[in-house]
Amino acid sequence: MLNFNSLLLFSEAPEKLVDFYRRVLAREPKWKEEEYSGFECGACALVIGPHSKVEWPEQKSGKNHL
Repeated sequence: MLNFNSLLLFSEAPEKLVDFYRRVLAREPKWKEEEYSGFECGACALVIGPHSKVEWPEQKSGKNHL
């Protein structure tokens, strides 16, 4: 059985992603250090941080990426 204990998400706009998860999870980040923020989600840690080279391949199929 798959058991996540941490998930790291990178974004060109990490504060927008933190605001989104703040609303979805209905809680404040457990910690914040420089441009990184971390939420506790049960036994999993959701960490959001900056990355300047986040790019998606061309969407030829018309499908959305999550």
